[in-house]
Amino acid sequence: MYNINDIKISKMQISDVNNIKDCLLQDFDDFWSVSVLEQELENKQNLNSHYYVAKNNEDEIVGFVRNFNYC
Repeated sequence: MYNINDIKISKMQISDVNNIKDCLLQDFDDFWSVSVLEQELENKQNLNSHYYVAKNNEDEIVGFVRNFNYC
């Protein structure tokens, strides 16, 4: 278990996708596929979807989330 003070939240980068690839392939359907996630992150016109990662002090990803604006 991590102490909340040991976690930092940042915008997901393309380089983060490789670190969560195994989790995406194992635990999610095609909506969270690696290629879809990479396309969303590379698409600068996409103003509705925002992805964030939570990293511990060793810079390991311990969580990630997608925020979607419905406006």
